[in-house]
Amino acid sequence: MLALSLGGFGALLTQPRALGTAAASRDAASRSSGHVRCLIKGEVDEAAMLAASTFPIKPTELIERAKVVLDAGVGTRDGGACLAPDFEFCAAVVGPLGREEYLGALGSFKLEEAFPDINPNYYGFFVDPFEPHRVWFTSRSTGTHTGPLLGKPPTGKKVVLPPQQFHLDFAPDGLLREIGFYTVDRRQGNTGGLGGAFGYFYGTGNPLPIPECQPYKKSKRFRLLNLVGKLGAMLKPKAAAATGGVTVVQAMQFMQDPTVSGMTVEAKASFLASKGVDAYAIAQAACVSGGMYECFGPVQTELYQ
Repeated sequence: MLALSLGGFGALLTQPRALGTAAASRDAASRSSGHVRCLIKGEVDEAAMLAASTFPIKPTELIERAKVVLDAGVGTRDGGACLAPDFEFCAAVVGPLGREEYLGALGSFKLEEAFPDINPNYYGFFVDPFEPHRVWFTSRSTGTHTGPLLGKPPTGKKVVLPPQQFHLDFAPDGLLREIGFYTVDRRQGNTGGLGGAFGYFYGTGNPLPIPECQPYKKSKRFRLLNLVGKLGAMLKPKAAAATGGVTVVQAMQFMQDPTVSGMTVEAKASFLASKGVDAYAIAQAACVSGGMYECFGPVQTELYQ
């Protein structure tokens, strides 16, 4: 099972590609162009954070290092030479796996034989400003099932996996310490939102009979919670109508309004009654009128929602 779960990831690492520095040069040029950066509220200054980093490998070089590691199959085509001794594989479901367990699992299953045209479609490489030893990138894998898969004949189906976010964590000496990936949009593709090998199995009609290898499904408790919420929303208008269009909470808020603090409770109640608010809502609201029961502190009206 472990080998199967890693198979899809291993297939992504077998596709040759030409290395180049054009993208890195464009990134460096944009950072040093002198253009004024416009940061919105809550946005961090990535350039400043990365410039202040003490990690010995700078962002441009780290991204190139990440691509070299990918071309080496993340340890599968260089005998693990690019992997640190404490390397771990840790994805959404599988892992963490140590260096030797990871290499052994990937070597026992080759998904590319079932999908000879498999393409990981990597893009969007960047260094994490909070963890400057980490490179993030996205993959939108595709492949056509033209070879046997788990002993079953090819279906000819074109499999499109959802976008998956990868990360590579490096040690100061450039060796890889961790890799992981996660589906970031389960509504994309045709694999039921599943990534890695699980996506290829499901996409070809060969899902494994375990929950982790099935598309996401809401639990019974979560479905019940949603139902209760919907019923509550349906009943709120009826409750408001029964009190003349004013809820108990709204009546409470009126009673506590500082602008009418000079009115007696009786005067406030009479005013609400003149507006069609029923006696029940008025009686409940009168208990929290400004000038009464201050020792209890502010009334938590949300408890009456």
